[in-house]
Amino acid sequence: MKGSPDAAKYRPENFHYLNTGKCTSIDGVDDLEHYNRTMRALQCIDLSNDMINQLVSILKGLLWLGNINFVGATGEAEGGSALSQDTVSVATLCSQFLGLQLPVLEKSLTCRMFFSPRGSMARILLSAEQARNMRDSVGKLLYQCLFDWLIERVNDSLRTPESQRQTLKCYIGVLDIFGFERFDVNSFEQLCINFSNEKLHGFFNEYVFSVEQKAYQEENIDVAFVKHEDNKQCVELLEGQTNGVFT
Repeated sequence: MKGSPDAAKYRPENFHYLNTGKCTSIDGVDDLEHYNRTMRALQCIDLSNDMINQLVSILKGLLWLGNINFVGATGEAEGGSALSQDTVSVATLCSQFLGLQLPVLEKSLTCRMFFSPRGSMARILLSAEQARNMRDSVGKLLYQCLFDWLIERVNDSLRTPESQRQTLKCYIGVLDIFGFERFDVNSFEQLCINFSNEKLHGFFNEYVFSVEQKAYQEENIDVAFVKHEDNKQCVELLEGQTNGVFT
């Protein structure tokens, strides 16, 4: 959003989902250029202007969703939660961008619906803290669905004519290596992400370097061996069975 025409309304430091890392800009990166390139890329996969506008609207709704806060409810809903007064206007914007009515959005964030053993619909009121967790879960799920839909549209644009599909299948796959971040203070979630990255890095080292180079040695193939940093000690520090961090 930073490079979009209404960027003044969407400064990253004003959104909870964008400012928690305390880094909202990158030296040498032109956000407007990247925004324009993204818009052109969306057009290249045959997204109509209406679809692009809907996609951007959902992203805006996600940003406002992260700014919604909750307080403990009183009266009949005591023990539950409600929108805090200072974020009612934020929730209104969020609901508009997501195409929802405000009461529907609030109910979906402050209640958990389920079927009772008798088959009837029941609900549990969520505390303010639980509502914030629900908000973040909804945001992650919505972003995941949007991402999956976009990848599907990319794959659709790469498909060949029906007559050629039996012999040639084109698709795009995304390998997400999680993304290692180094902060002064890590959340538990970020620690798990970093650990996953270290495990993948170790797997890469083992099968791309160690196993392959061993095979070359066994076959007496004269090649220049690649030196690489072994991260086994780092992985063992976290997952060691006796004194690892996760033990």
